[in-house]
Amino acid sequence: MDRQSLGRKGEDLAASFQAAVVDVLTGKTLALLEQLKVKGLILCGGVAANQKLRKEMALVADSVGLPFILPNVEFCTDNGAMLAGLGYHHLAAGYRLGMSADAYSRVPVTSGA
Repeated sequence: MDRQSLGRKGEDLAASFQAAVVDVLTGKTLALLEQLKVKGLILCGGVAANQKLRKEMALVADSVGLPFILPNVEFCTDNGAMLAGLGYHHLAAGYRLGMSADAYSRVPVTSGA
């Protein structure tokens, strides 16, 4: 396989992945909006920089008659950089976790963890 056809396959794979993710996110959002009484829809974070998702979420909000709140792309940053910065400062301050430490992705904010 030559480099050019490999590049096209990579582009096709990326486009298919984007389409699938946008489809899942908009579908789940629409289902939730139909169940809840909310005043609007906000798209934020790093994912909000994706132009296809921005367009499709605007259509979702419009389809249920809700205002759509969307920051400018330059304000749609990924929290990963913020977390890496915090990790750096913790490391520099001498905080360490042993290899037996566990990660919890769903710890309630009120838990103090």
